[in-house]
Amino acid sequence: PGQEDELRSRLKQVLQRNPVDQHAAEALLQKIDITMADTLLEVLAVAESRDARELVLARLRSFGEPLRASLLERLDGASWFFARNLLNLLRELMIGQKGTNDISAMLRFLDHENPQVRGAAIGMLVELDAVRDAVIRRGLLDRDERVVETVLDFVDHYANVPRAGRLDSLTSGVAG
Repeated sequence: PGQEDELRSRLKQVLQRNPVDQHAAEALLQKIDITMADTLLEVLAVAESRDARELVLARLRSFGEPLRASLLERLDGASWFFARNLLNLLRELMIGQKGTNDISAMLRFLDHENPQVRGAAIGMLVELDAVRDAVIRRGLLDRDERVVETVLDFVDHYANVPRAGRLDSLTSGVAG
């Protein structure tokens, strides 16, 4: 426990510096396992440096599926930028899965006040067969152009629909 506390403290210290000492951060991150995921999530929640966030996200990704419950627990009350990072990480963990028990926990983020969080939620939820169509329709009606573009990019990528005129064709019959 003493060594673990020291490692946790050193890790926070290195990752909260700006600029981040990449070499020192990477060396410390290699020493930790999923039992320190909460520490990494704490750092991610307050990290001001993009480099620190990228290093933390990369390490969290390496923990895989067992991390999902911790990510879901932290979504409630998260700042918009932390929620966006968590949703993107959840999306990466869910890629390739046909379904998930966590859909209802994610759907509420389609109504989040911040468009970047809504876009991240859409980016994750369109991967799920069970809600894809509804999420696409909902996203196309969003008040923020960036969210609409997220949906259009998804449709463009997966359906290879020409960009010109795709909004009109996709929204016909949606509102009414």
